[in-house]
Amino acid sequence: MNTLLISFLLLLSVSTAGLANAEVHSTWRLNQGEVIVDTQVAVDLTSNFTLLSGVEFSGIMEVNEFQSKASTFALMYATDRFALWGGLRDYNVGKARFNSVFLGDNSAAFPSIGYKFKGEKFTYQKIYGDLSVTDDYKRVGIHYMEFHPAPWLTVGLGEAMVTQEPFDFDFLYDVVPLLPYYLSKYLPGIHSRPNNSSFYGDFELSFTHLDLYGEFVVSEFPITPTATNPDLWGLTIGAETQLIPNWTTIVEFSRVQNYAYANNSLLDTSFAVGTQPLGHPHGDDLEVVDLQLRRAWNSNLATNVGFFYRAWGDNGITEWYTSHEQYKETRFLGGIPEKLLGTKFGVTYGLTPTLTIDFQAEIGRASNFRHQQDRIGYRHSAVVALHWQLP
Repeated sequence: MNTLLISFLLLLSVSTAGLANAEVHSTWRLNQGEVIVDTQVAVDLTSNFTLLSGVEFSGIMEVNEFQSKASTFALMYATDRFALWGGLRDYNVGKARFNSVFLGDNSAAFPSIGYKFKGEKFTYQKIYGDLSVTDDYKRVGIHYMEFHPAPWLTVGLGEAMVTQEPFDFDFLYDVVPLLPYYLSKYLPGIHSRPNNSSFYGDFELSFTHLDLYGEFVVSEFPITPTATNPDLWGLTIGAETQLIPNWTTIVEFSRVQNYAYANNSLLDTSFAVGTQPLGHPHGDDLEVVDLQLRRAWNSNLATNVGFFYRAWGDNGITEWYTSHEQYKETRFLGGIPEKLLGTKFGVTYGLTPTLTIDFQAEIGRASNFRHQQDRIGYRHSAVVALHWQLP
């Protein structure tokens, strides 16, 4: 994305923000020497239309070369019951507090169109987008419905399909609500090649001072111990408690099998934009345990501290095995898995009623650092975020 377009997006967002309500969210990320600065602006053009725009700058410390790109540029129309949008944006679906396995927090943005509508006890959304980073054809269709059958229970069901070429009546599957993509493989007269289909479910149980939640995604059936096909699935389960006044404790476990987001041997039909995952923020072939304690000291100040364990194999998210023997050797934590044990801490402070600053950092000791046998290393990262609500 050239500098002229970046400047135009910033100028458009800032100038429009002076005419309407707006939110500005700017994030600075530092991870092992890599710096990413992302600024997002949401401007209410009218009571129903909102312009979303964002710019990202990235580079390596001590190297005077930075890249820039438009990270968000979309227009949304919304009412109390219905929303319609189009443009470049990201998505977040799920119940996980840290690591969603379907459309995770900080997932890659991609050009898309979509809609959402709400009922008394449900919400449904459908998304159609372009995941290609070259001239190759790579499209994705996603839909997700969330039910609220009881005040203490929420259940969600979703499906995603990545295709390498058009198929008969694909327009209907991308537009008609509730129509399962998986039917395109079995309905008579339809010749399709849906290269990567994923099915997703989540839940949340809310009790007094305790929330239990979980997510599960699978792209290959069956997944029984005696099955010969690959077990391609991901899982997150967790609990959030407020048993102590002003304290919130979150415990979460996540596991994703190797190849779970790929499911194809020759073509890139992975659930990703290039090598940036749409699902779990750390990719696939991993397990993660998170523990966090958060204290709200007053209406302006909150702090958190926690511990984490992460282990991941050295297989890329778009890669696929070449033989059944290779699959058996690499089905989970393949190659030389790196294992990281560390601590994290942060503080959130309201500088003014409309301006909030958030700082989060983590540091950990890694074994098999960078997937090198018995090598010891350290990983560290920090994130500073500003959220500004303009009148």
